Amino acid sequence: MTTPKVLNQLIDQLKRREAQEVIGDVLDLLPEMESLDVSGWPDLTEDGHNRTWESADLYASEKLRLRLICWKGGQSSSVHGHPGGGGLVKVMCGQLIETRYAPEEGSEEMDTWLMDVGSIGFIHDALAWHQIRNPHQTPAISLHLYSMMPFGEFV
Repeated sequence: MTTPKVLNQLIDQLKRREAQEVIGDVLDLLPEMESLDVSGWPDLTEDGHNRTWESADLYASEKLRLRLICWKGGQSSSVHGHPGGGGLVKVMCGQLIETRYAPEEGSEEMDTWLMDVGSIGFIHDALAWHQIRNPHQTPAISLHLYSMMPFGEFV
């Protein structure tokens, strides 16, 4: 897979932040995710692509993992949590629905929200577990940044 230029720039920013700064948790990296330009991203929803669901780790270290996920139409994750320093998700192409559940396994649904292109969400086990799904028949792409370190231990 060829990594688009905007993602290479984000990876470089993450490496610099890890090397030069103390980062408390993944929320400290929110400005990098917010500044990521989705307009340079290939829109797979318009040209009839029928991709299968794929996941690719674009960057991984002891502290961070950056993962790209392509969701085929109707694809969903299982209900799951994110320990450590939590995770950020940004929709790069298409739309996704996030459903949140009380942070106990097998618990009831708390809320649901539609994530459009450019939307960013944060998840951590202390807040909720969640499920992400593509409600459409066209593909969607999301970028996930996970902190592998517990809150306050990211040094």
